[in-house]
Amino acid sequence: MTAALTKADATATAAKQSAEKASATIKAKTASEMRARSEEALEAAKEATAFKEEAEALVDFKAIVQEVDASIAEEALSAYEAFSEAELAVKAAATAISSADSSQELALDYVSGVLTQKKEALTDGASDGSQGTVAIASDGAITYTATQNKFVGNFVSLSASDAIEANDTFSVVVSIGNTDTTTTFTASSGNTLANAQAKLATDINATSALNTSIEAVAVSRLELSGNFNQEDVFSVTVSGTTVTYKATEKTSDTYTIADIRSGLIDAINGNATISALGVADRGSSAGGINFTLSGASDPVEFSAQNISWSSPGGASHAAEYDISLLTLTDDVSLKTAASATGSGNSAKTYDVDTFVYSTKSDDGNLTAKQATVTVANDGGTIAAENGIIVTDLSDETALAESINLSSVSASGSSQISSASSTADTALEVAANALLQARADLAGKLVDYAMARAKKETYQEALSEATGRLTTDLKDIFTGEDSADLGPLDPSLSVSENFVVNAAKVDGASDGSLGATAVNKGVVTLNLTNALADGQSISDTITVATQSGAITLSGTIEAGDAYRLTVDGYPVSYTITADDVAAGMTVGSAATAFAGAINEDEDIKEILQATVNSDGSISLLPKVSGQPFIASVSAENGEGNTTDDNDASYTDVFSTRDYTVTYTNDTGSSVSSVEIAGLKVVGAEQVSTYASALSAAFPDNALLESQATLADQLAKNAALVETFSENFLGLFNSAVTKVQTS
Repeated sequence: MTAALTKADATATAAKQSAEKASATIKAKTASEMRARSEEALEAAKEATAFKEEAEALVDFKAIVQEVDASIAEEALSAYEAFSEAELAVKAAATAISSADSSQELALDYVSGVLTQKKEALTDGASDGSQGTVAIASDGAITYTATQNKFVGNFVSLSASDAIEANDTFSVVVSIGNTDTTTTFTASSGNTLANAQAKLATDINATSALNTSIEAVAVSRLELSGNFNQEDVFSVTVSGTTVTYKATEKTSDTYTIADIRSGLIDAINGNATISALGVADRGSSAGGINFTLSGASDPVEFSAQNISWSSPGGASHAAEYDISLLTLTDDVSLKTAASATGSGNSAKTYDVDTFVYSTKSDDGNLTAKQATVTVANDGGTIAAENGIIVTDLSDETALAESINLSSVSASGSSQISSASSTADTALEVAANALLQARADLAGKLVDYAMARAKKETYQEALSEATGRLTTDLKDIFTGEDSADLGPLDPSLSVSENFVVNAAKVDGASDGSLGATAVNKGVVTLNLTNALADGQSISDTITVATQSGAITLSGTIEAGDAYRLTVDGYPVSYTITADDVAAGMTVGSAATAFAGAINEDEDIKEILQATVNSDGSISLLPKVSGQPFIASVSAENGEGNTTDDNDASYTDVFSTRDYTVTYTNDTGSSVSSVEIAGLKVVGAEQVSTYASALSAAFPDNALLESQATLADQLAKNAALVETFSENFLGLFNSAVTKVQTS
């Protein structure tokens, strides 16, 4: 349990790092830096997910079952001891009763977050995937059957057994709703799969029938493999630029191809030439590297990048050239297919699904393992490929392993119970009438005791689960501070966090009586049930307003300057020799800067600057509900010896509860209520305002940059809202599961 809690702590730390990296994306000054910070945020999120799975794997199902008090069963069955010839049957019955008694512990496991898939695997031998069903044969063989109507084809894979020739074609058919759109690449002499990949992805993004619903991303995949010795050199070549990594040890249990992969990823992302072409990250296997190409323009365009890796022996291995199709909204009904012409060419679309299965060791222990399976549409046939990637959920140090699905032999408690039941049946026939009668009596006694125990356990679990919805997170996760909870506020409950983060996105959260819509800062409450004439409502929503925060730093020297730009209007303050002679500090520089802001004839009509006790500057809008866009910079004075001046700006969205009261006197029923006298500002309003301002002044590069940053701010706020919603969903799921039980 200590190990599980350690992993849970690591999960929170990684989630914090992910949030910090996402925040750094907003402050990035160039597109390449934004991509790099985004990749780091993604890697930290993946690490948090891995820690979470490892923590769940450390909850030992067998140990929980063994700790159940079976004294009731032992007392009820004590009369059997005189029947030596039935000793084996008695022990089997006691074991079965003890296992049944453990169900009350399993109810708590649900509330604690043990994955449903893992439970199903330990019970039935394997869980289903999200896109297919899994069946276990009597000999343990696993069969994965893809569900045809769930196939999407989120990935396109292009391949060729030899060089492609002029007039060879690769085509992708994208079906959105009832509309099919075909994109085709026709090869010219000298073209490679990289050309097909880049051109297809670019053309999909340029197709108006598609680019409002999906975005194509070019992803090339490398699969490192093989044993190696110390000093052996691996290399990756991207469009003629090669990076290398030298093994520091020989292949061993503690130094594997995964270490080579990590070294090459660092080398790729550390190379200025290659990093300008794309970003490398880890694939799903131990030796997998994904290289995501950087696009340009809008719609996104890609350039062909030939990619390969070489083993220490010098053998070169070309990358697999894929296209990832990302849906831009949740309501896209998508399905894809791919084809190719020409000798040795092929194309397919595929999805990635996961399921959990369990295996039985010689000592009878069950081990849960997660399988990643590829479901491909190859020539119109949708089926799972035999090769799978397996992760041992009980061993945090184990690497992902590539095996064949046909080689797996699965076993769960149902299979073990079935084998045991066959033996029990034979013994039961041979038992005498007295033994059977006493066994029946013991069963009734245990059933009665179990029923009472289960009822009390479920009632306690339900009370705890529902109570957590309105309990501050710091009181649930005791000992954890706000950093360990990522973007969530520990002083609020999970329900409060959700409505606060929802308000920060578009200015207002939904109410209990309906959903809100915000248009130019004006909030409309769309009622779930129409309000009849003469009736009144009162509902509470959470609303947001915008302010800004500036922080100055650096050594104060004559000539140093701090600059603020608001809605395209600049204002600055330059440190004078008299300021330095008077002993100006960063705090007094902030006071002078705030004064310059408030005296500017343009900016003073937009906002008011005030200096806080910690030396930071707060920017408050002059007109409530009016968004503004701002950025700051610092410049070291010419010839100054210390070049450490800096200034940072952060948009601040403050939230508060707002009570909506309305009486319908219109003479007919109403379905929506526009809230008069209230204007709100969230990240979306700031983004919309920044985009409009940039469009009005297309030659202003700073406004264009600010619009891009504001758009990223809105996306990040939406991600935090989604995270809060998912976190709330975990709590609600726990309540639902206990209620169902």
